[in-house]
Amino acid sequence: MTPRELAQDLMARGAAVLPLRSDKSPVTHLVHDGFHDASSDTRDLWWFEHEDTEMVGLVPGSLGLIVLDVDTKGERSGIDELNEIAPGWGHNDAWGAVVGTPSYGRPYGRPTGYHAYLAKPITAEHIGNHDLCPGVNVRSDAGYVVAPGNMAYEFTHGDLTGCLLAPDWVMERLRAAAKAEAEVSLDDPYDIPDARMEAVHEWHPKVTAAFSSFDPQGDRHTSMTVAVAALCNHELLGYPGATRALFILEENFTKAVRDRSDEWAARREFRRALDGGRARVRSTVSIGLEERDKDRQFVEQIILEHGGSQEDVEKVLSQHPSHLRMFTMRELMASDLTLNWLVRNVMVVPTYGQIAGEKKTLKTYLSQYLAVAVATGEPFLRQFPVEKQGNVVMFVGEGGKIPWTRRMPRIAESVGIRDIGDAPIHAVFQTAPLLSPAFKGTVETAIEQLDPVLTIIDPFYAYHGSETNSANIHEEGALLTAVAAPFIEHGSNLLIVNHFKKGSESRGINRITMAGSGEWVDSWIFTEERESADLNSGDFYIAAEFGSRQWGGSRWEIDFNIGVQNAMGEEPDSPIHFELRRSYS
Repeated sequence: MTPRELAQDLMARGAAVLPLRSDKSPVTHLVHDGFHDASSDTRDLWWFEHEDTEMVGLVPGSLGLIVLDVDTKGERSGIDELNEIAPGWGHNDAWGAVVGTPSYGRPYGRPTGYHAYLAKPITAEHIGNHDLCPGVNVRSDAGYVVAPGNMAYEFTHGDLTGCLLAPDWVMERLRAAAKAEAEVSLDDPYDIPDARMEAVHEWHPKVTAAFSSFDPQGDRHTSMTVAVAALCNHELLGYPGATRALFILEENFTKAVRDRSDEWAARREFRRALDGGRARVRSTVSIGLEERDKDRQFVEQIILEHGGSQEDVEKVLSQHPSHLRMFTMRELMASDLTLNWLVRNVMVVPTYGQIAGEKKTLKTYLSQYLAVAVATGEPFLRQFPVEKQGNVVMFVGEGGKIPWTRRMPRIAESVGIRDIGDAPIHAVFQTAPLLSPAFKGTVETAIEQLDPVLTIIDPFYAYHGSETNSANIHEEGALLTAVAAPFIEHGSNLLIVNHFKKGSESRGINRITMAGSGEWVDSWIFTEERESADLNSGDFYIAAEFGSRQWGGSRWEIDFNIGVQNAMGEEPDSPIHFELRRSYS
């Protein structure tokens, strides 16, 4: 059974499923927030045809089930523990529906564990991730398991239709664990004197290096403790961003282990490492944290005394300049004040902004039309002249490489371009947080080697990362400004594809999701439905607004026919047709 067939069968039962890699981790560029994005909607079946999808994950709670993940390895296994708690329960004949689980990397041979499927006594009761006992973990509503039907994950007893009701002793233990966690109160370790909570783009390079040493895909515990120890030292020395990095690292560690560890257990593990790291550095160096920013000589002395160089001193101090640049009116009047167009009456250069709109308003299509126009010099939508042709870089975070690539020649042909193969468009299909070394390094390389006139990031949420709170206008503003800075400095354009708020009755930039986006944009392309799309014919009726704080804007109506996906959900091969006309409504 293929992943798509298995996912379709589970969806038909009402299950929420998600795509997994061969190592059982979620395919995060398809399901950005892991199992939280699991779906029972058949429109998401294309996830399971993607080249990165090897297996299907199942959220047991979506079927009203609880899964006991029983480990049989070691001198005392989960089976031994179950027998001690409830005699007779340490045998898989007693569990009803049982799946044998293989050892990682060894799909064949004797199972090294079991998944016992039990039915909830109260279907609506939320069951979190807990340890039922040593060697037995529980997954239900707050996690996922590799679904039965995947390779080497077959039922050895029963099936999903024959799950036994979870016995009282199991439910009592789970409810007691949930109650104990609800009563836990963790002190905030970041409430320290003059705690530095800098924006990520202000971090000291050593802080960034220590933060980046955490490996969520490798030995998560060891790499976390190493990163924490280094960051505690940097925090004491006053390196910008160290406290903020510790705050974010806790969230990243918690997310990295939440598929196998309860959130509170993960946080307690991190706090122990944090407390130990701070105790160690304070026992060797006694420095008042409240003094670290008050005296330049003090900062310099401390850094040099503890192995830092004069270059380190300058880097720290340079991130906190004593004043901001002022221009005289003479300097301003002597500067170039010409309004230069990238695409006339659509976008000036340099600028930055967003393509934003409701779902199913062809935002990605318009971004591809714009890329084709700028790369080839042909008019955008056959209407708007391109005045600066050049390289285009596109970060493509959803939809997949194959559908995107199949669409590009269809878009080109719809505007009279026969061959798109030599167009200077450079696409990236991997995702990474906007402020991560991987993303920033890719941008630096692109600017240095390609000299792009336009870069498009599609969509925002796929690259957002966890460094900032999307509901905090100040953090989001700093994030967007940091991302745009290298492009503006280079004199090129940046566009980020984003969504409108659901059910919003406001107009214009106030509708863009994520705090700070509307305040940040300098230029924009907004899309919305004029009337509902006809998915059976591929007809879409949208309104598009092209605008900027620099020149104003205009509104247009576009009728698209993009064709119809086949039964497998694949990108159509038929020509794309569109009609464009000015709107004054």
